[in-house]
Amino acid sequence: APIILRKSPYLFSAKSDLVKRSTDCPRGWTGFNGRCFRYIPKPMSWARAEKNCHSMKANLASVHDMEEYHEIQKLIMTASHEYKETWIGGTDTVKMNGR
Repeated sequence: APIILRKSPYLFSAKSDLVKRSTDCPRGWTGFNGRCFRYIPKPMSWARAEKNCHSMKANLASVHDMEEYHEIQKLIMTASHEYKETWIGGTDTVKMNGR
């Protein structure tokens, strides 16, 4: 399946008391809600997709709400002209009562 990458804006310190936030996404990335996304159409396994993301200092996209879900769907549709199955980040770990 193709992949979607997520890359978060970064924070840096110019002085100990001054922190500036970058709100611009790099070329080829799409910004939404303070985050940057990039669609990669090359099919690969989830593990390989995540490794590829890490090589670009990013992670597979995680979806935080329905609005973001719809924006990600629009990004995929714009790039591929269809709703392709696409890897996103996630985990199968379940946390129950602190275990």
